[in-house]
Amino acid sequence: MDTAGQKRGVTPMSTTELPFVSGTDLEQKAVDLLQDHDLLRIPVNPAAVAEALGIEVYSADFDDNVSGILKQESGGGRIYFNRNHARNRQRFTI
Repeated sequence: MDTAGQKRGVTPMSTTELPFVSGTDLEQKAVDLLQDHDLLRIPVNPAAVAEALGIEVYSADFDDNVSGILKQESGGGRIYFNRNHARNRQRFTI
């Protein structure tokens, strides 16, 4: 940590970069996304949601202290989750 209490090499994101979205708006956006991709059923499949957003999902062998990695790429990205973790943890990571 540096003298300002921040981790070295980490640039804090300004709150002005993030649009404000109310809880109601977020909930409606989530429902719209699930309906648009025919995913509105319980339980929601987080891998299918990610793939609907153009994010590829892969399992990988990581050390136990790593749950997953998100790699951003133009036009989408990739999520790698730890295949050795419990299924509920994998769902949360995705």
